[in-house]
Amino acid sequence: MTVKIIAMLVCSATLFACGGIPYRIDIEQGNIVDRQVLGGLRIGMHKNQVRQVLGNALLADMFHKNRWDYVQYYKNGRSQSIQEGKVSLYFTNDLLSRIEADELIEIKSANVNYDTRSKNNVDDFID
Repeated sequence: MTVKIIAMLVCSATLFACGGIPYRIDIEQGNIVDRQVLGGLRIGMHKNQVRQVLGNALLADMFHKNRWDYVQYYKNGRSQSIQEGKVSLYFTNDLLSRIEADELIEIKSANVNYDTRSKNNVDDFID
């Protein structure tokens, strides 16, 4: 009986020493749009050019075909803090006519640094 109690205490102490807090992953969702990428847009650009710069919009509303919404969401796994941002692009005759953006968040991720990786260098993506 005492052996079981000692074994349980040792196991409990070991688990507590290993952190005691379950690991939670960081959650990154949506389109990552930073100031540098948004700076590549110009009023008067065609929809196809905008799509090349930003990629496909996360939200495409069938009732507002001239509006594209790029939404980004980041939840830190350890602190559970949430960061959100939204960029709305408006088109007139398939040309970019207006840009509305929240204060863009700079997502701080331990795994991916979106500002420093080159889009053309494959070696940057191999860990």
